[in-house]
Amino acid sequence: AVAAPYGVFPERLIGCASEADLLAHLATEPDLLRAALVVGKDETFRGSAEILALARPFPERIQLRLRSDVPRVLVLPEADDGGWIAETQGQPLPIFLANGAFLAIRVPAGDTRILCRYLPPGFREGLTASAFSTIFAAVLLARRALRRARRKASSERS
Repeated sequence: AVAAPYGVFPERLIGCASEADLLAHLATEPDLLRAALVVGKDETFRGSAEILALARPFPERIQLRLRSDVPRVLVLPEADDGGWIAETQGQPLPIFLANGAFLAIRVPAGDTRILCRYLPPGFREGLTASAFSTIFAAVLLARRALRRARRKASSERS
């Protein structure tokens, strides 16, 4: 058995008109290490590219160092449901789906360090809603405690 690579730099992107077209073509594509299927247009890449280092300190974080002669696309065997972001030196890199499900990153030419981070879709919105709910509940409890204290003070005066 051959081990799956950490990532590949396909020599070409095969553009498909739709997700259904991509899935149909996926079943017939013989070499997904040299080509990647995308919804969009065809692209061909020249020049060499290699992953120099890859670290995964946490499941939601991938650190890469790579070298490429020209701008390329890197496909990582990581399912992308819309929660991944990629950046180099604090600048976001374009990401998209390759082969119907995998994280593809447009990388610049040269020696580049890339940080990929994952947050589940909706995580920030859920966190914000939880924070507002907690604040609202705290305000209600504080008002209730204040009313009780006022009633107690008023009954002690009587």
